Amino acid sequence: MPDDILPVEDFEKHVAYHQMEVIQDNGLHRHLKFKHPETNNRYFGLVTWPGYLCFYGDMGEYVFSRLPDMFEFFRGSDNKLYRIDFGYWAEKMQAVDRRVVSGHDAAGDGYRNYSSEKFRAAIQARLADYCDARDCTEQEKERLADWVETFVLSMANDGPHFAIQAALDFKVNNRQVFPDFWDEDLYELDYGFVWCCYALRWGINRYDASQSALAAATAAREKMTAEEGGAE
Repeated sequence: MPDDILPVEDFEKHVAYHQMEVIQDNGLHRHLKFKHPETNNRYFGLVTWPGYLCFYGDMGEYVFSRLPDMFEFFRGSDNKLYRIDFGYWAEKMQAVDRRVVSGHDAAGDGYRNYSSEKFRAAIQARLADYCDARDCTEQEKERLADWVETFVLSMANDGPHFAIQAALDFKVNNRQVFPDFWDEDLYELDYGFVWCCYALRWGINRYDASQSALAAATAAREKMTAEEGGAE
């Protein structure tokens, strides 16, 4: 779950003092920058042009494409600000942060990383099924568990390639105990990607609020001008 990776409360602390700078705001061409006034830590920017949005900053860089106005695509109401379909958003990525593609534990899709915890859980579940299917005795279960710990689970922290290969190579009586292990979902959302998605939605929300405030101020000023003109 995203909240296990980055609690919303933590994100909101990160951006509590961020201020918005409007560098460009011309129709679908926008450039907004958000940062703490005294540091560049966790600053970020949003750049849009027709059909595209670029997120850049301290936590990563991504380019998305879906609608002519990408603010419309990413926009969310206040009570659903952090309800994000990360997988669906990821499908709209045209360019991704290099760190999430080439890192040691990267899934290669730009938004997920290998999880040693999920690997361990998958192995334990598969091993339990294997033993149940063969009515293994307690002694046999213990012996198998020791072998799996030594030859498979010991590779859990060595990255997805070596961990999965260890699972595939593990055999009893020359038969695989964990066949087709490449099909297991061993990945979780990247912390930086989750942070950037939250920031993207949060930044658009702040922009919309400023636009609403500006429109209200303009309307009030025009009304006052009209009233003053009528009084003359």
